[in-house]
Amino acid sequence: MRVEIRYNEAWQKVAMAYDYIASSVEEGDPTLCKAVFHAPLFGKAFVAAVQLYNHIQKNENVLWAFTHDSTQLIQKELIRFGSEDLLQLAEQIEVDFEIYAPVLKKMAPKLITLLAEKNEQAEYAVKRIFGSSLPEKALIMLSYSFASGRVFGGFMSDKCLVSLHVPEDVRIERPASTAFHEIIHYLCKEYEQNPQLLVGIDDRRSFLEALILFFVPRGMLAKYLGLGGTLDTKLILNWYRDRKCKPWLEKLAPYMDEYFKVWETRTVWDFLKERGVLS
Repeated sequence: MRVEIRYNEAWQKVAMAYDYIASSVEEGDPTLCKAVFHAPLFGKAFVAAVQLYNHIQKNENVLWAFTHDSTQLIQKELIRFGSEDLLQLAEQIEVDFEIYAPVLKKMAPKLITLLAEKNEQAEYAVKRIFGSSLPEKALIMLSYSFASGRVFGGFMSDKCLVSLHVPEDVRIERPASTAFHEIIHYLCKEYEQNPQLLVGIDDRRSFLEALILFFVPRGMLAKYLGLGGTLDTKLILNWYRDRKCKPWLEKLAPYMDEYFKVWETRTVWDFLKERGVLS
């Protein structure tokens, strides 16, 4: 897997707007995103954020336009997507990019070096656990986070585009393991979208989030990769006790205790079918 890391002011604005509204819609309260970006959105900025969010929800691929460093290239790509108004919306959101940029510039080469070092191990483990190969290429977009000690991430679009919000005071292993978390979500997206898979699971999104949390960013796979994980499922349950996927975390925990001992012999899908969790 080849990894490219970028950061720019336009992405910082879009990430702030999109994640702020997403946290309001999905969790009912944007408190989490306030912590990440240090400020709520008001007035025109809030209206612009809502419009950006709604547009991106309809076509996440427009996010690729904002990965370019050049305003001209961004606008050219947005025109191609029929979304030329998005750049103007993004410009209504203020960020202190001059403050963030030196931190992100220092962080990016460290992160790309660590991911390259872990690539072979990750390919081996992901193939055995999830039955999938890592994508040929992943693009990671960095944003600065004010949430001390906490890293937030998300994968977006049909290609492997990962958004990471990273504070200055965090060990580089944390964003690396969070990146793998989002890359695995990308690999598993078919399980959420295809009704022929995960038969009998009503809330596929919660099931997949719970399952992946047992591996990365702080679970068994993170430990295998030397990124600070644990095999203690009770500890994982405690870390994520406030997540919407908590019921699935509790249900899967005893199975994961067993699976961690045999992960090199069968995929987690086959294992859960053997145990009757999946049909």
